[in-house]
Amino acid sequence: MYFLGIESATDACSVVLYKNEQLIDIEYTEKPKTHSQYLTTFIEHLLQRNRILVEQLSAIAVSAGPGSFTGLRIGMSTAKGMAYALDIPLILIPSTTVAAYSGLEYLSKCSAIVAGIVDAPYQEIYMQFFELKNNELIPCNDPKHFVVSHDTLLPYLEQNKTLYLIGKGADKVKSYYKDNFEVVAIETEQNMKNLGNWLLDAYHAKNFADLDLAQPLYIREFIPTVRPKKSAI
Repeated sequence: MYFLGIESATDACSVVLYKNEQLIDIEYTEKPKTHSQYLTTFIEHLLQRNRILVEQLSAIAVSAGPGSFTGLRIGMSTAKGMAYALDIPLILIPSTTVAAYSGLEYLSKCSAIVAGIVDAPYQEIYMQFFELKNNELIPCNDPKHFVVSHDTLLPYLEQNKTLYLIGKGADKVKSYYKDNFEVVAIETEQNMKNLGNWLLDAYHAKNFADLDLAQPLYIREFIPTVRPKKSAI
């Protein structure tokens, strides 16, 4: 079985190709606001380079949010369009889960608390907590929006375990806990390179999205901004 995974919830844009749980290839860029430019090109490159026909894909996975509103819409529409055209399942993955798994190879503890973080403007982030057990991340809660403060991590610091902050925005949170050596920040590329087992389990469990109802997980209400008009001289 072949799985295609799309990540467009952050400034980075990436596509991964799996055969069962084994990563075959990846395309990645951190150039901001280029999702519409690179996404379909990345998909074509991956399939052509590895001599895989699009009809051979068993499922499409997409980072569903929270994150960049524009990036999420581009990723979701691309994933849904392919799933519709190919009549294959769509698998939704919270972008905070993608963030947490992006740093999996850096975790040195057999038992720890992990926070998957997606950055947002100013002192805001999206974050989800996991418990690390035998190299697997067990969700403790759903993704939430936070305004970072000295109280952000308090419920999880009381568990006497190392707390790993993973994702863009990890340093923003760590800045409030500089003297706490049990809080470890890992800012790493956000992509689906470590999600092979997760995807395979989701596929066998038939954790598929309804293509008619699937939409990005925004968490916060989308409020469009209007730039002020330039005054005529």
